[in-house]
Amino acid sequence: MKGISMKAADATITLDVGEVDKLAEATQAIRESGAPDDPYYGTPSPESFEEDDGSKASFLPADDLESMAEGLIEAHPEVFSALNGAKINYLWKRTGGKAGGHAVFGKAVALPEIAKYLADMDRDTFAIWLAADNCQDYALTADQVKACLAHQLMHIFYDPDKDQYKLTGHDFEGFGTEVRLFGAWNGDLRMVGRQMSFLDKVPVEEKPEDGGA
Repeated sequence: MKGISMKAADATITLDVGEVDKLAEATQAIRESGAPDDPYYGTPSPESFEEDDGSKASFLPADDLESMAEGLIEAHPEVFSALNGAKINYLWKRTGGKAGGHAVFGKAVALPEIAKYLADMDRDTFAIWLAADNCQDYALTADQVKACLAHQLMHIFYDPDKDQYKLTGHDFEGFGTEVRLFGAWNGDLRMVGRQMSFLDKVPVEEKPEDGGA
């Protein structure tokens, strides 16, 4: 499953798109479930990462994110049904850092082969982490945490030819200025333009001001 990433002058807006028409409907349904304006209180505090010896852990198990992901997969089979057999570990990361000058809110990663061997894990084992510091610093709402988690889930897809789960990137990466100056000048941009009309349903002020998933 793939998606769209567009960088504007001061922000990175990233949306993943599989079957785009269905995803547009599912995105709106995700927003309408729960209370989108409420802050997400499940983000662990910096103190939660402190170890008994004074050191700081890099990751914490995230049972709340796992439950949220299971709810997304169950509620939106048109988008996530292929993930029912995937082995995914959910984590909170103490610091997310930045990429390209923008805050990183989360990431989906494939575990290295040696880690799978040492932990006796299946070959199709992934980890999804969300950055506790950036989620707190940018005051992400419960809805935004859910959207970020959904974004990471869309990076994992099933390849039936190889009977294997894999990571995938975005359908499109470009600049907002490029679109403003030259319009939909290629096939990818024309596809983006046709499929992003549903964005007017998502108030811009409810998105993080800096960063992307």
